[in-house]
Amino acid sequence: MIQDIVADYLRDMQWHVKHDTSYSDFDPQYRFDLVARKEKRVIVVLIQPEITRQSILEIQKDVFSVKKEMPSTRVLLATDILELPSILEKSTLSDFIIDMAKKYKLGILLVDKNLDYQETWLVPSEFLYA
Repeated sequence: MIQDIVADYLRDMQWHVKHDTSYSDFDPQYRFDLVARKEKRVIVVLIQPEITRQSILEIQKDVFSVKKEMPSTRVLLATDILELPSILEKSTLSDFIIDMAKKYKLGILLVDKNLDYQETWLVPSEFLYA
């Protein structure tokens, strides 16, 4: 559900979006939750409905891989808006996100999955450590 909401959000902003796809400039064995393109710009979206210690390791590995192979690509982490308190409280998770934002320009997409109105908020990397 988060994947569909984020895809619609990016399409509304005139991005060309593909679900669960490989990226031609990257290892074809590797699949991304979403890849969005607009002209020569590319965004890779990692979907994490819940952020746990294990998912932090996966996020870190994925961000490292993308930035190593495609340094100019923006990476966004999409998660449920209900994860916001965990992100904001001073903890290992908030430290991790701030560090990834500074070093790799990791941004966050917060998604409200309410069926009556599906909202998405983009928090650019620059706002995470300002």
